[in-house]
Amino acid sequence: MVAVAKACVAGLRTGLLAALLAWIAAAPVLWILRDGLGPDAVDTAGGRALGRFAVVWGLPALAFGVSVLGLTLAQRKLGSDVLTGIDVATIEATRRG
Repeated sequence: MVAVAKACVAGLRTGLLAALLAWIAAAPVLWILRDGLGPDAVDTAGGRALGRFAVVWGLPALAFGVSVLGLTLAQRKLGSDVLTGIDVATIEATRRG
């Protein structure tokens, strides 16, 4: 049962981390597309535009980040390696031979 929980937490964490990275990578492109392309493009600048961008893109990124952090802590509590999701005891037994 614990192995299933470890696998679920590792998979969910990986998925949320991928979503966070995609969200961060898409932000500059979507800023450009929001302004428009071509002769009818509207230039957005200033504090108001930056604040709006931070709210629209920053709050979901913060939610993803907090979720990934929570799952990382849960993964450590379950005793699995954060990067691989493999049980720490299995890693230690493999090192000892």
